[in-house]
Amino acid sequence: MSNAFNNIECEKAFLGSLFLDNKILDNLSPAVKPDVFCDIKHQIVFTAITRLYSEGNAADILSVPNTLRQAGQLENAGGVAYVASLTDQVPSTANVKYYVEQIIECYKNRELRNYIIGFKEKLGTETPEAIIRDLSEKIYKIETLNTGSNIKKMPQVMENLKTEVDYNVKHWNEERGVRLGFQTVDRMTCGVQPTDMIVIGARPSIGKTAIAVNMMDNVLSKGKAVGFISAEMSSRLIGIRLVSQRSGVSNLKFRTGIMSTEQHSSINNTADEYKTMKLYIDDTPNINLNAMISTCRHFKNHYNVEIIFIDYIGLISVEAPGQHWEKISLVSKTIKKLTNELKVPIVVLCQLTRDAEGNEPNLANLSGSGSIANDADIVMLLDGERDKSTLDNPIQVLERTMLITKNRNGPTGKVYLNFDKRLTKFTEDPDQAGREAAANSKEK
Repeated sequence: MSNAFNNIECEKAFLGSLFLDNKILDNLSPAVKPDVFCDIKHQIVFTAITRLYSEGNAADILSVPNTLRQAGQLENAGGVAYVASLTDQVPSTANVKYYVEQIIECYKNRELRNYIIGFKEKLGTETPEAIIRDLSEKIYKIETLNTGSNIKKMPQVMENLKTEVDYNVKHWNEERGVRLGFQTVDRMTCGVQPTDMIVIGARPSIGKTAIAVNMMDNVLSKGKAVGFISAEMSSRLIGIRLVSQRSGVSNLKFRTGIMSTEQHSSINNTADEYKTMKLYIDDTPNINLNAMISTCRHFKNHYNVEIIFIDYIGLISVEAPGQHWEKISLVSKTIKKLTNELKVPIVVLCQLTRDAEGNEPNLANLSGSGSIANDADIVMLLDGERDKSTLDNPIQVLERTMLITKNRNGPTGKVYLNFDKRLTKFTEDPDQAGREAAANSKEK
């Protein structure tokens, strides 16, 4: 008999397949462990088979019972007759993949059922945060169970590579990845890829949120769906920045209401334009790690976003004990795991340490943890002097430099930017090529 929680016949057929061909174990998923079997007898037999094979011995209907007898486990495994009967279940190994899939599926259902039962007992005895954290971890483990080996053989790796190159040659002029809308950045990265973790670091008041909003707007203009987790700035303020950048009306006029009829009309028209765009914002202040994970999954599963922005890593709260750097490290590693799980690039903002003050920033200046630099695929550091405007000398456009200090799959270098503080808008310096040439000549 079989149901959603167990499939004894498939368990028997799978073990029978192993008796027919021990080498099936070579390509078996690490997820297939003794506890995935519902029947305790099958757990014992599987353990004996894997032990014999790992020791370089054949696992058959003679050696397995002998091993079990020596271990005092033969009767618990059903006896000699039962073990031998497992080979009667299958004429060949042709359907072994199906057997494994069914066994794993039943195991997932049992794990969920057991957790739900335990979940009821935890209510009222543990904090909601702890329960949510446990639930999130359990779901992640269940979701990531697979039924095949992760080991890749070189013939297949090379064939996949050739296929990719052939495609790229044929479609060289087509946009790949997600373009962030700054020509030099997009040229150096070839667009950020689905599993990329991109870190943007800057000292306070240099413009890391502004450039993230700029990039987000550029992505939206391509018709792509974007998720934005803002632990610091409200959705209202993000909306003001977006509309200000695109309408050309300074955000100061939003607050004062002192504007021309044309400017008022431009704001309203731009706001209506954004109504049609696929932007989803979670502005929960100091969002905790579990909620961040859930939000990212919701962005992907419900809205099919193509990129996620997180502002900023230092404001993601972690309930687990540990030093500040340990918590930041946990958040960083979690974000990187999410890029692989969701197949969505994630741009995360980060403060720089005070050591960067007055100096050109580097990877060591990322605040909180060295793990951030290790986990990231791309790191961009904003550099430039703080605004020194006065009422007598109002500087409206500031120079900024974006240092691409890490690019796992491409070059590093500098991008020269101008920052219009009235609109909180970044644009690439029109003389980027000239400034690159000048910088290169100085280095020589």
